[in-house]
Amino acid sequence: MISRGANGLVDLELLEVSTRKIMERNLLPNEVILDIAGKNKEEVLKEAIDLIDSFNSKLDYEYDIPDKSLFYSWVQSDGLRK
Repeated sequence: MISRGANGLVDLELLEVSTRKIMERNLLPNEVILDIAGKNKEEVLKEAIDLIDSFNSKLDYEYDIPDKSLFYSWVQSDGLRK
């Protein structure tokens, strides 16, 4: 864990585990990935706003509930985190 000063702590292990979980599964309907690597906060904000402004939401889609092991929150609640 590293300190961000007044902004709190960053759990690098948590970030790595949750990112890996997302990258290993298919995205959910209307879910997108915003790559922030190597970007400053202004670049990330601009990319996020552009993505939101141009995103075409899917309103009609088939959805099967994915296995809970594909999501970090479930992994954490099941005590499977390192």
